[in-house]
Amino acid sequence: MPDVPLKLESILQKALRKNSDERYQTIKEMLADLRILKGELEAESSLPQTKARAESIVSKIKRHKRGVLLTLAAALLAAAAVAYSFSLSLRRHCQMKNPSPFCHLKT
Repeated sequence: MPDVPLKLESILQKALRKNSDERYQTIKEMLADLRILKGELEAESSLPQTKARAESIVSKIKRHKRGVLLTLAAALLAAAAVAYSFSLSLRRHCQMKNPSPFCHLKT
């Protein structure tokens, strides 16, 4: 059977063995192997889609390299501005008469 995965064939062969000691002892054992196989098959089938999405994103980034770089730079500047603003406000707060316990932190 060319379209049947080898792992499924081995599960079926184990289920059909002549010696009962070599077969699955419970249906739970067989279901566990079938669930593992299902997970592997689902992961394999999603791989091409994930790869295609990643390639699409990379090609968009390459086409819009300047825009992406400007966006990243703007995001970094915004994060730095927020951090600086927080640092200033903490410094002002610590100069008050009743500073909070956070004032021992170095800014």
